[in-house]
Amino acid sequence: MNIKFGMPKTSLIQMPYVIIQGILGVIYPPRCQICGESFNIFDRRILCEICYNSIKFNTPPFCKRCGKSCSYEDRICESCRVKTCYFDASYSVCIYEGVIRECIHNFKYNGRFSLERFFKNLLIEFAEKYIDMCRYNWLIPVPLHRIRHRERTFNQSAILASYLSKRFNIPVLKNNLLRTRLGKPQVTLPKNKRLKDINNSFKIKRPLLIKDKSVLLIDDVFTTGATVNECSKILKKAGANLVEVLTLARGM
Repeated sequence: MNIKFGMPKTSLIQMPYVIIQGILGVIYPPRCQICGESFNIFDRRILCEICYNSIKFNTPPFCKRCGKSCSYEDRICESCRVKTCYFDASYSVCIYEGVIRECIHNFKYNGRFSLERFFKNLLIEFAEKYIDMCRYNWLIPVPLHRIRHRERTFNQSAILASYLSKRFNIPVLKNNLLRTRLGKPQVTLPKNKRLKDINNSFKIKRPLLIKDKSVLLIDDVFTTGATVNECSKILKKAGANLVEVLTLARGM
């Protein structure tokens, strides 16, 4: 038996990182992003067990149109029976309330980029379980208006799309679906004004890239669906064969 004593080479290489991480962990111990509970210095979790378990996940059976958990026999929810949906199907990982709502808010408006890995894992696990990702030619993030992008410095939907692109080897089509009108944030508007405010807010720069293609639109939150519905309408007019939607969370 050939027994080697001493520390393996890989451990020696990793040692400086481990030491630095340990020192930083003592000075700035990792904490739950929501309740502030402190973790072990080498714990890579973002949320404590209590906060994570409070997240309400969107579970099947889903409405065939909007993706909301639906118990109707024909799998069409009441809301989708009375409105026009330009997208072919929609999927959402979580219900937009409580912990997940606070996480998304902290990511978008408070720059908590440590939440990226958490969101990535949620999206990928859901997609692997419920969506046939092989059918899409493009991933398209819902765009921000250039003024809003300049204020925020990043597009959260583009970040989410990049993680899905790496996992499923689907290209992200950037700067083709454009937001041409700066409206008010949808979350600040009552439901009856959201559709009117978002109308004619998008355009396609290069329609030939969309023609006869299958597209998965990526956004962070599906509230009334007004934004993704308007985007889907523009994509369908440009010749897209299939337009489906994936969001991190959705309203009830």
